[in-house]
Amino acid sequence: MKQTDGTTENRDTWTSSTKVVRRFGIQCCMVIFMIALFSGCSIFRSNSIMFSIDTDDKANFGSPVLMDVLFINKDDLSKLVMSYSAKEWFDKREQFLRDNPDEDDIQSQLYEWIPGQKKTEIKAKGNGAREAIIFVNYSRSPSANRMRVITGSSLRFAFKESSYSFVVAD
Repeated sequence: MKQTDGTTENRDTWTSSTKVVRRFGIQCCMVIFMIALFSGCSIFRSNSIMFSIDTDDKANFGSPVLMDVLFINKDDLSKLVMSYSAKEWFDKREQFLRDNPDEDDIQSQLYEWIPGQKKTEIKAKGNGAREAIIFVNYSRSPSANRMRVITGSSLRFAFKESSYSFVVAD
């Protein structure tokens, strides 16, 4: 193109500079997205837990099995709750939840299974916590019967007469 007053050259330079800036902006956004995705950013992580429950006819010596799934966002509450056995948790549960009513801090989901109940699939949706603490109230068990799991996990529980087992199915 023949240049007569310099306007065409300036317009072409401005247009190609804009394209470079746009391309660079898109690349920066892609890099930030990938970093967030692979660093475990909570925006991309599921905050729920999937359960598959299989209950034997004589599970828990013929008594219902209680399971409480706690999603906790405060480290001090998490540390305190992890110090409890399942028996202690179920004894203190109601008062503890009354003392900590904000579901953004702690969210409890209580489940009950009857011996012989058919296989059940459950999705426990959390409150944005990175982890959950699960208590299983198994009568006559001397164990703590609690576990900490990362949200986004899938678990399979098998409740038997005098014991239970679980597998992280990820």
